[in-house]
Amino acid sequence: MSDGATAFDLLCEALDKDPDICEVGKCFFQGSVVSAYPDHRLAVDVSVVPDLYVHAHRSLFELRSRCHCVTGTDTPPHTIQAFDKYSKVVLLFNPECATAWNIRSSRLKA
Repeated sequence: MSDGATAFDLLCEALDKDPDICEVGKCFFQGSVVSAYPDHRLAVDVSVVPDLYVHAHRSLFELRSRCHCVTGTDTPPHTIQAFDKYSKVVLLFNPECATAWNIRSSRLKA
């Protein structure tokens, strides 16, 4: 597993543990990739952000090329969850990614 995949898993785990996260920031850490704070904030080590973003972006586009239907009844739940996680992380670090917004929009319309 790459550093980006590991950081992605750690970030998703932290987001799942606290659904009330209101802010995700980038900070310099030593030894920690993601740090959660009691006031519903997360900090991600700035050194892993490029690999984390590339992993999430690449995975989102690979998934989209394999499964064109984001919301269909024949789309397995784990695939829909993967679309949700990848698009969320992509948008946390690049809110201008129209494809991720379109995927999330189509999920909301379903």
